[in-house]
Amino acid sequence: MGAGVSQGGGAGRRAALEWVVLSGAFLLAGAAAGAVLRPPAEADPQAPCSVATVAVPEGGGSAAPAGPVAAQGSRVRLAGRVIDLARPLRPQVLAAAREYLSAEVTLRAGEESFSATRAQLGAVVPVGHIVEGLERAREGDSPLGRLLAAGTDVHELPILVELDDQTALGRLIAFKNRFDRSVESARFDFVAGMSRPESSGRHLMLYRALAAIQDALEDGTAAIDLPVQVTAPALTAAELAGHDFSQVLGWYETPYSRMPEQETRNYNLRLAGSFVDGSVVLPGERLSLNEVIGPRTEVRGFKVAPVIAEGELIDGIGGGTCQIASTTFAASFFAGLDLVRRKPHSRPSGYILLGLDATVVYPTIDFVLRNPFDFPIALRVTVADAKVRVEVRGARRVYDVTFVRDVYQVTDFHEQVVEMPDWPAGVEVLSQRGVKGYRMKRHRILCEGTACWRESAESHYPPTTQIVRRGTNTSMSRDSFTPPKGDGHPPYSADRHMLVAQRGDELQILRR
Repeated sequence: MGAGVSQGGGAGRRAALEWVVLSGAFLLAGAAAGAVLRPPAEADPQAPCSVATVAVPEGGGSAAPAGPVAAQGSRVRLAGRVIDLARPLRPQVLAAAREYLSAEVTLRAGEESFSATRAQLGAVVPVGHIVEGLERAREGDSPLGRLLAAGTDVHELPILVELDDQTALGRLIAFKNRFDRSVESARFDFVAGMSRPESSGRHLMLYRALAAIQDALEDGTAAIDLPVQVTAPALTAAELAGHDFSQVLGWYETPYSRMPEQETRNYNLRLAGSFVDGSVVLPGERLSLNEVIGPRTEVRGFKVAPVIAEGELIDGIGGGTCQIASTTFAASFFAGLDLVRRKPHSRPSGYILLGLDATVVYPTIDFVLRNPFDFPIALRVTVADAKVRVEVRGARRVYDVTFVRDVYQVTDFHEQVVEMPDWPAGVEVLSQRGVKGYRMKRHRILCEGTACWRESAESHYPPTTQIVRRGTNTSMSRDSFTPPKGDGHPPYSADRHMLVAQRGDELQILRR
């Protein structure tokens, strides 16, 4: 449960309203005519607020007082500091405001906390308004003045304060970036042979935290409990205790290149695989690969590598994640899992058979599987020795599975020539190799003992345009020009008919 927003702000707001009414000024804090005390624009946010700059309008209240209230030596207490109305007001209000703004506040979220001065949190004190209200009270020209004229007691007045939202949000966001944590369900560690513990997710509720700071500034409290949303894990280590993941229900392997130019992609393969490895799916439950892998961002460790976008290879964060998705899809296919949601690539992938691939784009395109068995299953992912291998593990193998592919339409690709006026004439580079388009039917034959049945689906891969860049500058020499590297993928072709049966540790492949 998230910590609640402070409910004490009502009393502070009522007190501030009474102060404005009693002063007779009827002023709104922050109006254009008022002076404010705030940190200077160029100041270090960690610096003490005693270096703050103050703008006070003409007639700010520093002249010697005169009037019935001053004659009686009446006093008020502003933010814990006594203000003597018989003395010049401006220096006293400035001192009270500086003391108030330099005081530290502790902000707590769960077991973590940080401290900052009120000024660093964005508190702003309208000094001019306060001085003007006290001047009216001193002259007896307000309800507060008449109240003070009746006696010499020290009257408590809350300090008027505003909040600079952008300053406060900057502090909160910096803390939130360190504090927030994604929920993680328990996983099975295949190396250790035991479950890994779960951890709850936590999320600082930013704008409710902003409201909590505003309430605390008005109430003058020195500690703020920030609202936090806690997400419980879907699966705990205790729930995994005693379950058997010793049997391979289905598996698949795909190759990857270990050439130096593929290093960042291979890093993404290992990172994405580590998020999926050990994931457990209970009977009847679903697993979303996007939820398991999470956002592909640099903050989470992903690097720039080639990705497929609308049929073209471009650089993008997290390139390589789709190979984990495709290999997981193929392993799930041969394990007999329910394939709830899957979208093929916009162009065939050379590392996997046509029809067994799956693409994922966070958060819009997902691969979702479901466990149809009466026992939990776990995904074992390894990325090593130029192979990505995914195994679906559980208590027992249920099905023998056969993949049947029938390509019933093939479409030639088009070629596009891009003229390069800053290249020498005669230089050509194959920037993107063309790939034919395919329409196919995919069948899955599942056999349990002597009972067999078939599931069918269609996949469509549009043709990929071949792009050739050609130099047109006849005044440039080819000898001194180094052309960029072209598309190194080999030509792609697919058999019209294919049958793949998985029997234990072997794939039996028939083509024609």
